[in-house]
Amino acid sequence: SAITIQFVKSFFFSDYDPTIEDSYVKQCLIDNQIAQLEILDSAGQEEFKPMREQYIRVGEGFLL
Repeated sequence: SAITIQFVKSFFFSDYDPTIEDSYVKQCLIDNQIAQLEILDSAGQEEFKPMREQYIRVGEGFLL
């Protein structure tokens, strides 16, 4: 989503074109240690519910 791109790239796309899913990687400083965040931005649409359940099984953190 546009907010994910804003977080990862520090840029806001006003004409963002949504897809089924996009993935991003961003390094952040957390508790004085560099952490690599692997972000999967899923569509959240009802027809992709089986994919969402898979993401929940293997994910370590979620942002709703």
